[in-house]
Amino acid sequence: MIVTAEEMKIMEQSDSRSAQELMETAGTKCAGIIRERYGADPVLVLCGRGNNGGDGFVIARCLDADVCMVDGLPRTDAAKHAKKQFSGRILPAKNLIEHFKDYALIVDCIYGYGYHGTLPKKLVPAFEAIEASGIPVVSVDINSGCEASCLKRDPHALHSVLTLALGMEKPFHALYKEHGMFREACTVDLGLEAPEHPVFMEMNEEQFRSLLPDKPEDAYKGTYGRTLLIGGSYGMAGALALNIIGARSVGASYLETVLDDAIYPILAPGFLTTVFHPVNEFTPEDLIEQWIRDAAAVGFGSGAVHLGYKERLLHAVLRTGTAPAVIDAEGLRLMAGNTWMLDFVRKPLILTPHIGEFCALEGTEPAAVKEDPFTHAASFAKRSRSVLVLKGPHTIVTDGTRFYINPTGNPALAQAGSGDLLTGIITGLVPFVKDPFLSAVMGVWFHGHLADMAVQDHPARSLDLTLLSQYAERFFRV
Repeated sequence: MIVTAEEMKIMEQSDSRSAQELMETAGTKCAGIIRERYGADPVLVLCGRGNNGGDGFVIARCLDADVCMVDGLPRTDAAKHAKKQFSGRILPAKNLIEHFKDYALIVDCIYGYGYHGTLPKKLVPAFEAIEASGIPVVSVDINSGCEASCLKRDPHALHSVLTLALGMEKPFHALYKEHGMFREACTVDLGLEAPEHPVFMEMNEEQFRSLLPDKPEDAYKGTYGRTLLIGGSYGMAGALALNIIGARSVGASYLETVLDDAIYPILAPGFLTTVFHPVNEFTPEDLIEQWIRDAAAVGFGSGAVHLGYKERLLHAVLRTGTAPAVIDAEGLRLMAGNTWMLDFVRKPLILTPHIGEFCALEGTEPAAVKEDPFTHAASFAKRSRSVLVLKGPHTIVTDGTRFYINPTGNPALAQAGSGDLLTGIITGLVPFVKDPFLSAVMGVWFHGHLADMAVQDHPARSLDLTLLSQYAERFFRV
């Protein structure tokens, strides 16, 4: 489970054990993991002034390690008690760098999940020396210099070979592909009671299967309604083809597409069960609106770059009917600078931008979004009354209140067409799942999971995305 810093604080305060007892549990368990992984080689524990430093004193006592209080004396009662219980050697902070050569491992207990801002200038030389020393570092809870609930970190934050997440993972741990601050993380169970309604949702295979309804015995092609995909253009027929493959992979049983008549001959022979509606700039508006009105879910934008009447199609999708709409690619680019149009939408929307598209929508610099994606994504989702799927190494999904960080996927998806496949998957799930947020979460998880299955048999560098439909068949065959 992933919890925010605030949720972690409430969990600790609600526990029946005292802060000292929790500290003893955390330090003892961390020491056991460190001993098992790294043996009894000389260890130096770097302690801060808060409870993270108190954990460090317990670890040092259990490992018979030396301590250095790099940021001054303990300031919390529990940390002061832990220091009193420690009878080992405490090194002066001013000579810290000189002593590095005497140790095989450094344990980082300087700052915990409450840290934010920048490192004190007095600590920067020591942090730089630790990074340059080549000595392995184990960070307890959070790598010092990093914030727990976002991607903000000081330029001198400590990298580690192992980070021990106390109690529960924080967003920092889940976003490891984004920051690369540790090689490995593991959770140290402290026996804390999880929040009843956590901010962050999780998804796995068992949950996915339980949330996706089976087709009943008396099902027919229209039991779950029609899935409508609108996109493609001359030169980009493949984007719409990947939409279709994605929707079919999750069992869309009545699939329709609105496409430019120039690419109809290209796609029709390859998708015999799809109903095609070839259109052009002269196609009556009311006909297109009727197809949209009859749909249970609509996906728009993939490969629509060269459509001369794409604005008209987007407006029809946004203003017609009540079915949820998934907006991707060219649909998002048409909205950039025109997000006022979302104020008039009266249907659920799922927007699927990568960071460049999102920054164009929000009018924000990429660096700001990368530092704190949750705040920016949630703010935009609330303003636009939409579900936002912010695509990246760890795709983030939010409706402004609920959040999801995706753990699945690999570099095989870092190629053109990956987002088109995802749009098809999410659009295909909407009629089955109903809740747009949940549909998006399940789609993002499944998209990455199929890629994880595929790289067991194919190289990530050159994976053919069309093969993922075969892995979807394998997944549902179980």
